[in-house]
Amino acid sequence: WPPLSAPSQKLTAKSYETSGITFTDLEASYRLVEGDGPFPESLPLLLVEHAQLRFGRGVFEVSEVLIDPLSDRQTATVGVEGLELKDLFDLADIEDVTGEGPMSGSVPIRLQGSEVVIEDGYLESTGPGVFRIRSAEAKAALQNAGDYVDLVLQALENFQYERLSIALNKPAEGNSVLQLKVLGSNPEVLDGHPFDINLNLETDLGPLLEALTAGQRLSEELMQRIRQQRQGGTQ
Repeated sequence: WPPLSAPSQKLTAKSYETSGITFTDLEASYRLVEGDGPFPESLPLLLVEHAQLRFGRGVFEVSEVLIDPLSDRQTATVGVEGLELKDLFDLADIEDVTGEGPMSGSVPIRLQGSEVVIEDGYLESTGPGVFRIRSAEAKAALQNAGDYVDLVLQALENFQYERLSIALNKPAEGNSVLQLKVLGSNPEVLDGHPFDINLNLETDLGPLLEALTAGQRLSEELMQRIRQQRQGGTQ
């Protein structure tokens, strides 16, 4: 005691579902390592050497994440590669906003009990694409804000972007804020005159949080499975 394992234990699955979201092509390598607590209370720690799963064309992955089963605080940085903008906004549960084009970046997350904290997550486009906001509420709220704002709203109905980035933050309590910076134009507005637009979108993130923390929940399930196997082997 404590039970340890050889490095690079493998786990694969064609699909993995959590909170109604289905991921595909799960691959993970992990091992048990010795905890640093006093014997005999100390439990082994789960070191996730690498894990990845797909959502649509995008890949979520984590590396070198250490899970302490006795701690209610866990941290990880989730790498995001090739996630389609439409899928991102669908996962973020933002209505009337969509787009086309791949996004990549990283999102540091911290689990504090049942709360999820995100600090300085950042995603950016890996090429040109399309960004669309068609919100009747936004138009109504800004209809008297001036001619420039009206032009921006028109442009955003079919915005052909050159660059798009999203800064993502979520406190332990309250909604998250997506800070978007997008550079591009709408061919039908001012003859394609370029706009450099900054937008703040407030949301509870909904399924996106589930996607970003899927690796953490998978790690917890792995730990439970290992415990059950150990207990079954000692009976």
